[in-house]
Amino acid sequence: MQSIASIFRTGTWDLSNPQVLAVTVILAAAFVAVIALKGIALWKAAHKNDKVWFVALLIVNTMGILEILYIYYFSKRERKSK
Repeated sequence: MQSIASIFRTGTWDLSNPQVLAVTVILAAAFVAVIALKGIALWKAAHKNDKVWFVALLIVNTMGILEILYIYYFSKRERKSK
């Protein structure tokens, strides 16, 4: 049985190998989750007219960390009136 490191080193991506299949499923699930979080965060920023947050969320890739912070913390805060 090949180790995960040797799979990446040799470039063989055989999905019949359970380790490769597990890594593929985990990466696919992480990809879907990050895309969903980014979409929700961008939608909330657009509806709140937070242009700086919208651009930051669009450009910066933090694997969902910035999106989670915006969705659950910053989007709930009230804006200070000028």
